[in-house]
Amino acid sequence: MMKNLLLSVLVLVVFSSCNRQSDVVNSNQGVKQKFAHWYTMEKRDSLTLITIKNPFDTTEPSARLVLYHRGNNPPEGYEKFTAVPVPLQRISCTSSTAITFADKCGHVDAVVSISDADFVFNKKIRSRLASGEVTEVAQGTAIWYEKLSQSEPEAIFVSMFDGQELDRIRDLGIIVIPFADYLETTPLGRAEWLKFIGAFFNEEEKSAKIFDTIVSQYQEVAALAKNAKEHPAIFDGLPIEGSWFVSGGQSYMAAIYKDAGASYIWAEESGAASNVMAYEKVFAGAAETPWWRMVVNIPGELTKEKLLSMDERYGLFKAVKTGGVIWSNAATIPLFEEGVAEPHLVLSDLVCLLHPTLLPGYKPRYYFRLEK
Repeated sequence: MMKNLLLSVLVLVVFSSCNRQSDVVNSNQGVKQKFAHWYTMEKRDSLTLITIKNPFDTTEPSARLVLYHRGNNPPEGYEKFTAVPVPLQRISCTSSTAITFADKCGHVDAVVSISDADFVFNKKIRSRLASGEVTEVAQGTAIWYEKLSQSEPEAIFVSMFDGQELDRIRDLGIIVIPFADYLETTPLGRAEWLKFIGAFFNEEEKSAKIFDTIVSQYQEVAALAKNAKEHPAIFDGLPIEGSWFVSGGQSYMAAIYKDAGASYIWAEESGAASNVMAYEKVFAGAAETPWWRMVVNIPGELTKEKLLSMDERYGLFKAVKTGGVIWSNAATIPLFEEGVAEPHLVLSDLVCLLHPTLLPGYKPRYYFRLEK
């Protein structure tokens, strides 16, 4: 599903620490999501009720799930909910970020099938693919139902798109769990889906502590950037088949630019997804902008020579002339798989590159600066 994630990136703060009391409660109360908006979680005695919103139909949620302890009988009185025994023991994932969250919870070995194997970086999964313990059951939006059934997952965490045949998966006896982290418009909102995954492995406390640490570190870096002497201008994207996609003003990237102490030149553009913009308009607005963030998908590292071989007109941009290009390579760097779960590191990368004096000694993990 990495292909879909690449497209979704083109088209993502209350201080806390891991020492404070967990948000997970044991009485009949809601479990607070501080940043995520596309799911809700409620504790009802020994049960956990989860609702995932539907981006394609606001009148009905994508799913209502009731999680109950494995070994007990499914709870009565929850006819509108799908019963899920936890901890789950065998899962399928069409989202690579779900794999990362399962790994952070200590349960990546529960993954028995995945989508788009060529785009998965997780070393444990790659090893189990080689040994046959993990099976590829989908590519892009195409699911191979026979292979999915043969992998025998109890449940599948599935990235949502309009027109999916989810009932066909349910007919195989597999519990469908919509996974909508990519719909969140803030880095911490996406990362909070770690707690969502944690609930399915009885790891609520562990996942909440990990997330609290992420929040703390993210906010510390954001505070440094907020007080930076300069807030340099930045733009993003690359044209695809002649159309340039720029991040909307309410998007994940617009949020992280702001937190990185940058001034996003298209901040007034509407929407949380990417907007199509003519090349001429991009050039007119961004030609003199000192910073340009891009994600490429090429063999090896990005060089100025490789960039100009894509389109020699890129050399007309100030960012290329002065060494202000910030890049990541989706073919070799797990930005869309691990970076979602580590927004504090992604933010640190951007701050390190935009404000070199703020994080002395820091070495970027996901983003790098193009040599002049």
